[in-house]
Amino acid sequence: MLLGLSNGVRIALMPEVLIVYFGVANLGALFGPFFTSSGIAEVLGRLVAALILDHIGHVSWGIAFALLMGWAGFIALLPLRSPTDTLAKSWAVS
Repeated sequence: MLLGLSNGVRIALMPEVLIVYFGVANLGALFGPFFTSSGIAEVLGRLVAALILDHIGHVSWGIAFALLMGWAGFIALLPLRSPTDTLAKSWAVS
């Protein structure tokens, strides 16, 4: 249930986040790389987790790898700052 909720929220919020950071002009062109990179990450993540399970014989290290990659992605995105002016304008009520 938690996996479905998190995927649903990610898909629902993705267009708004892309619009805030990159604008509306090339939104369609941004969907391709976003979903392609998501698909590659899902395939490779499962393969690496399976390799860890086969090599070590326990799922704990696969879960640790997934958590580590999640935190690495979070840290990689920290330098991105929200364009507050754009965000404020998009949420402003006229």
